[in-house]
Amino acid sequence: MFGNQHLFAKAETAGLDLLSEQCQEKLFPVTSGGYNDEKVSCMVYDKTNEQIIIAGNTTSDNYAPAVSPHGFVYALDFDANWKWGNFFYNLSNPITTISGCQIDGDDNLVLLGQGNQNPIILDL
Repeated sequence: MFGNQHLFAKAETAGLDLLSEQCQEKLFPVTSGGYNDEKVSCMVYDKTNEQIIIAGNTTSDNYAPAVSPHGFVYALDFDANWKWGNFFYNLSNPITTISGCQIDGDDNLVLLGQGNQNPIILDL
C-alpha cells in the first residue's frame, strides 16, 4: 500500500475476500485505454496531492493520436476519480514510453522515459 495509508485501506476493504471476483473489480471502477495495447510501467502515490499516478505507453490510436507508441501519464484520487492526464506526442520530440515515476524530495513528479532510443527525464 501507499505509506501509512495501509491502515485506512485495511478498514475500507474489510470483507473484500467475501465478495466475488466480479464484485471486487467494481469497487475501484477505472478504465483507461483504447482498442490496442496499453502498458502500465509505473505507479506512484503523490501524498501531497493525495493522488495515484499511473504511467506507461499506448499503441491505441483512440487513446493517443496514432498506433505508434506514445507515453502517457494520469492521476486518480482514492475514489477512482480522474484528476488529470496527458499523452506525449511521438513526433518531433518523441516520448515513446514512460518507464519510471517517482516523487522527489521537493514533492515534484519525476518521470523517466524514452524517445528516439534516448533516455528522457520529465520533472513536473
